[in-house]
Amino acid sequence: MPSIAKVIVDTPAMTVDRPFDYLIPQQWQTVIQPGMRVAVPFGPRQLLGFVVAVADVSDVTDITKLKSVTELFDVRPVLTPEMLALGEWMAQDSLNFRISIFQTMLPNLMRGSYEKYVVLKNWENTAAVALFEGAETLDWQTVQASPHVHNVQKWVSEGDLATVYRVSSKETKKNETSPQKLFNNRRVISCG
Repeated sequence: MPSIAKVIVDTPAMTVDRPFDYLIPQQWQTVIQPGMRVAVPFGPRQLLGFVVAVADVSDVTDITKLKSVTELFDVRPVLTPEMLALGEWMAQDSLNFRISIFQTMLPNLMRGSYEKYVVLKNWENTAAVALFEGAETLDWQTVQASPHVHNVQKWVSEGDLATVYRVSSKETKKNETSPQKLFNNRRVISCG
């Protein structure tokens, strides 16, 4: 029986402010949990979404029409069950979109542009060391494609691995012009 992820997609609109069903790929069956962020196909594009539940049955009658989750963003849930419940209550009470509420609950770091890495902390865990193949860090894309992604989740919770985020800088370069440069480039007109 396939597992189904119920996902709130990143489109703040009344018509899509509900969970959509997606198949969980075999390699992520034991990994995906409520509160995790995932990428899912939605029409012609890929969207970020929050898993709000995992079920064995779908609301869709023809399960062959369901699309699959395409990417994981988190090793473990970024929203706790309490935060998900609070988000549901806030959506009903304040008439806000679920996706807007869930995104507000995230730290600023997770809303920006960043790269995620997994770092080996316990060199005595031989299985984890084998996954890293001599490297100290692995980028998240490599981990996600690995058949050992369910072990990575376990090792992070046990403290053998850690997730590290590198934030992409969006600074704009500013040039400082000294007053002398300003005056040297102008003609001086003397009055008097």
